[in-house]
Amino acid sequence: MRLACVIINYFPDSGLARDCLRIVQCARQKEHTVTVYANSWRGPRPDGIDIEIINSGGLSNHARAKHFHRAVQARLTRDGQDLVLGFNKMPDLDVYYAGDDCFVAKAATRPYWYRWTPRFRQYAGFERAVCAPESHTEILCLSERQHSDFRCFHLTPDHRLHAVPPNLDPAFKPVTGPAARRRARAELGIDDNQLLVLMVGSGFRTKGVDRAIRALASLPGILRQRCILLIAGDGDSAPFRELARQLNVATQLRFLGVRRDVAELLSAADVLLHPARREAGGAILLEALVSEVPILTLSVCGHAAYVEQAQAGLVLGEPFAQSDLNQALLSMLQSDRVQWSKQSSAKLKAMDFTSMADHVVDKLEQFSRTQKTTPSTTLSGIYLKEPLLTELPRDFDKLLQLSEEVFREAHARRTSRFHCNGQDFFIKAHFGVGWREIVKNWSNLRTPITGAENEWYALHRLPQLGIATASAAGFGRRGTSPAQRQSFVITEKVEAVSLERVLLYWQEHPPSWPDQIRFKRQLIAELARIARQLHASGLNHQDFYLCHFWIPWPGFPQQKTPAKIKIYLMDLHRVQQRPKTSPRWRRKDLAGLYFSALALRPTKTDRLRFIRHYRQQPLRDIMTQEPAFWDSIADRALQLDRTHDNIMDSA
Repeated sequence: MRLACVIINYFPDSGLARDCLRIVQCARQKEHTVTVYANSWRGPRPDGIDIEIINSGGLSNHARAKHFHRAVQARLTRDGQDLVLGFNKMPDLDVYYAGDDCFVAKAATRPYWYRWTPRFRQYAGFERAVCAPESHTEILCLSERQHSDFRCFHLTPDHRLHAVPPNLDPAFKPVTGPAARRRARAELGIDDNQLLVLMVGSGFRTKGVDRAIRALASLPGILRQRCILLIAGDGDSAPFRELARQLNVATQLRFLGVRRDVAELLSAADVLLHPARREAGGAILLEALVSEVPILTLSVCGHAAYVEQAQAGLVLGEPFAQSDLNQALLSMLQSDRVQWSKQSSAKLKAMDFTSMADHVVDKLEQFSRTQKTTPSTTLSGIYLKEPLLTELPRDFDKLLQLSEEVFREAHARRTSRFHCNGQDFFIKAHFGVGWREIVKNWSNLRTPITGAENEWYALHRLPQLGIATASAAGFGRRGTSPAQRQSFVITEKVEAVSLERVLLYWQEHPPSWPDQIRFKRQLIAELARIARQLHASGLNHQDFYLCHFWIPWPGFPQQKTPAKIKIYLMDLHRVQQRPKTSPRWRRKDLAGLYFSALALRPTKTDRLRFIRHYRQQPLRDIMTQEPAFWDSIADRALQLDRTHDNIMDSA
């Protein structure tokens, strides 16, 4: 097989570049001919591999990427390679190694105007060329999050998304044992009484160095004085040194630059801290795992799943909260390092961290035999998961009309149930709202809902935040005009009952007092958690009423209380996503929730308990900082209640 590997910039400190080199070397060992096309190459060049440097012009990164792609295409046409493996997204790849997360998913959290910039249009276009349903490119994913994001934002078929095992460089040899630890700490000038928190990675802002400095500054006085934060990697340290100076921890912060002795640094560390803002994989997490160093990281890092699986540290979920990181770091520094190592050592033996390159090359060999002989059978603009993919027709009009029982029909929208392969599904079809509806919404300063896209995105985003909702099973859209665009979203049926129905039934048939108190407190805490997670992630629901919360309760109403509190948030078609949820939209959601609970006569204690769980702060502090905000929520809820009563009276 003649394999072409395309990478824009190669530099040895990049995890993506190291993955590229391992795959190339493995392919050469299996006697394949390999040519690497790069815009720049820093570091030594491996023997036996042809490396072609293609210098491309341009004043910006996205312009250079565009020119590089054109130049590479000309070379590939000339050289006639059997398979093209890309490590950066660009058109005409046979296989893409997903070393970066979904670009469009990241852009969705940025201001709306960003989508009109040349940078977004360039990178989003390259990503669509790789991930679109009609593309033939196979995608090697490093994490389940990448799989979900590509499916959500580009409708990439599942059969083109392939999981890749984690990659630990075979050359990495962990250094363990008390003697090695003492020697490494002595070389760093750290005595036995000090606590060493280590960070490794280039690109300090992306890796979350500012978050680490704030967590260090939050430690109690005596513990903070004992703690040293070491940062190994390449980047501009000046702004972070200034932040440390402002927080009075400058003397406990050290930047080591790029280091080749990471194994020795890990042997000296008490905690490996990795609070990255985004990380497709995170090789340092694997290195810390095999070095038996306790790890504190975030769930946005692709390899964080292996930390959880090995029980080798703490993984904080989304959305990120500095207070959670502060508390987690304090907890880990006060815990027993040896105990963490004992807890994870047995589980690590069952994990394979070194077969990635062999796995990828085997996949490439398979793709080279089938890639260009198998035509694409995917219909553009439609995603269906099994069993719908094989059981339903591949016709947009027929899918849009799926209906065995209509549950709700509104203006240009219908919700129906249908049965497929022994399972019930719901389809919400949108038939085009028309220009009149769009103009009316804009004139009232509201964003018009023109299709099922909002719900489809929310169905993928909420599980990442730890919020249960219906499982997404299908999505389709066609048309460019927002007034005439047609779309649908399909979800699996949730075996649950509306929370509004449960609580209204309780008014007639109340359970025993202890069960009622226990259930109500758990319910308030869970509703507050869901609201907090939504708003902290830049989301707001707009229809945040009790009737849209569903709870699995097989024995209802005979069983007075459920065995376990698990709440599903439903009806997501109006969910909005922004970089930050403003007080206006938080007020709208919380007032809607309070209004829908007024019929249940919530007590003052209930309201205060919800506020405390929502804010995660002492009540005294909350009411001192923002009393007007919570008063305005109560006023808006009462106004909604009066409006509702007037409508019912007139009816």
